[in-house]
Amino acid sequence: MTTRVNLATFINTTLSNVQQSTSNMNKLQEQISTGKKVNRPSDAPASARRILSLRAEEMRLDKYSANIQTAKGSLAYNAAILQNTSDILQRITELTMQGVSDSTDQSGKNIIASEINQLLESVIQGSNTSRAGRYVFAGPKTTTVPLKA
Repeated sequence: MTTRVNLATFINTTLSNVQQSTSNMNKLQEQISTGKKVNRPSDAPASARRILSLRAEEMRLDKYSANIQTAKGSLAYNAAILQNTSDILQRITELTMQGVSDSTDQSGKNIIASEINQLLESVIQGSNTSRAGRYVFAGPKTTTVPLKA
């Protein structure tokens, strides 16, 4: 026994299949042109959720990386200031040893004292340096000048 297919049913089914194929083709073309399999959440809800989670994680990692770079810059800056201070203190030690020597006369001691005072002023200036509007060696009060001359 054969079943008769109405012409209208046949046409409607064919049109539906063509529309479905066109829709699939458009979706594939969009995927090709964007290079993405999921272009909107309705394409694949589970994958879209995972993508959003990964993007949030990527943003968090980028922020961590930026913070690390900022910290490294600050540490390098602070290390340079501390190295300079160490060099100045070494020079002050040398001058002090010269000053206490019996072979240094009073005028020499006065010159040494003057140089030590200048070096101490340099240490104070180094202690009061600021970076990005904040004093480096001010502890928790970064808007307050650490040392006053």
